[in-house]
Amino acid sequence: MLCKATTHSDIDLCRACEAMLPGISYPCPVCALPRPSATAVCNRCSGPELATDAIYSGYLYGELIRHLLGRFKQDRYLPCGRVLASLMCQIMEQSEPVHYDRIIPMPAAPQQLRLRGFNQAEILARPVAARCGLRPDTDSVVRSDNRLAQKHLRAEDRLLNIRNSFHVQRVVSGMRILIVDDVITTGASVSELARTLKMTGATRVDALSLARTPRS
Repeated sequence: MLCKATTHSDIDLCRACEAMLPGISYPCPVCALPRPSATAVCNRCSGPELATDAIYSGYLYGELIRHLLGRFKQDRYLPCGRVLASLMCQIMEQSEPVHYDRIIPMPAAPQQLRLRGFNQAEILARPVAARCGLRPDTDSVVRSDNRLAQKHLRAEDRLLNIRNSFHVQRVVSGMRILIVDDVITTGASVSELARTLKMTGATRVDALSLARTPRS
């Protein structure tokens, strides 16, 4: 996929390229940000609380992940999406074993969906859901357009911008739910979606992402 070398794994990346992916050292079990050691207290989790119960991310968001996601999202190169989805399954296998009732891809804002033509989170969620014997649930939650694109905002502004953007349309009471997204930056979007799902009765909401943006 990257260097054109032959690969013998299920993922279309050679061992050298896969080894270049920036893993997360001692990820926090709550927010997935790196820690200096396995027993260190996460600085992020000593601040504002996230509504998710756990976040699982495999890699730090850097140049290589940015390149792969760009090929997939902006260039619409679907083979890249299949590689990323395979990596997501690996992350899922290494996470805490939880029986989920629903796998919900992060809903795309209507304007974003019109521009791109597809929701990348839904494509990434398909093999993850299949491993759980499920299909991605794209009907339970809809998202209204944000006033501004999240990527252009500071962390504190993202929380305000995303507030009340999600609307639950199906019963989720008593369910354990996994949100799937490509990248988690501040956690504002997954936290707001988790908050909305819990307000309508979900008992546990975790999030799974390919990458986590390190704190600056």
